[in-house]
Amino acid sequence: MINFFRRIRKQLADNNKPLKYMRYAIGEIVLVVIGILIALQVNNWREEQQDIKDYNLIIKEIGNNIRLDSIEMGIDINDIKNQIKSLELLMNKYKTISNDSLSICIARIMHTHWPDYNTTGIEQLKNGKNVSIKKDSLINAIYDYYVYSSYQEEVTPIFFTTQVEKLRDYLIDVGLPPAGAGVYAEVKFDEDDIRAYKNALKKPELQIRLKHLHNNRIHMLEYYQKRMEFRCHRLLHFFKLENEKD
Repeated sequence: MINFFRRIRKQLADNNKPLKYMRYAIGEIVLVVIGILIALQVNNWREEQQDIKDYNLIIKEIGNNIRLDSIEMGIDINDIKNQIKSLELLMNKYKTISNDSLSICIARIMHTHWPDYNTTGIEQLKNGKNVSIKKDSLINAIYDYYVYSSYQEEVTPIFFTTQVEKLRDYLIDVGLPPAGAGVYAEVKFDEDDIRAYKNALKKPELQIRLKHLHNNRIHMLEYYQKRMEFRCHRLLHFFKLENEKD
């Protein structure tokens, strides 16, 4: 096409027809500009398609992260509920509790654990280059979830373990064997330990510390259920709707 116009331009120039020569020259320039604009448009379209592809892959990764979080969150919530039940047994039924149950309860309340949320997807989203973000409601829900999860990861190790450490220090001070965190069924106290614990449970000093720990766990459970579990389930609902659209 360019060679064709060049031949016409040369012929017009040789025939000394400047006006027609100018028209063809301008036409050639216009065609070149149009060609450049079309090439840019095609390139932009390809980049946009790649951005959309990258975005969908990131959203898929975040969805997988949230589903894993949901499973781990369920385990954590169940663990906290068991701790609350154990504390209530130690506070209210220490006179009739069996020796094995007492051993398990002590081990359970001394168990410390904090959440470890999966963040590979959100890190990709934050670090992504020119990622097309069009689904505002989903993105807002994602960032809202990770704001709260980040806060929980920061405060839980302190908030969750402080009362346990205080209780462990107290048990050591009064000569009671503190059960370490671990598998509950493997924690066994001898008869002297059980007798010492049952006597200690009668005293207000230990009951006050158990009450503080109980309040701590109640607060943590409420945070999990009202803040994190709610946001997790909301995101899972969003992802389900997105999958149904696709």
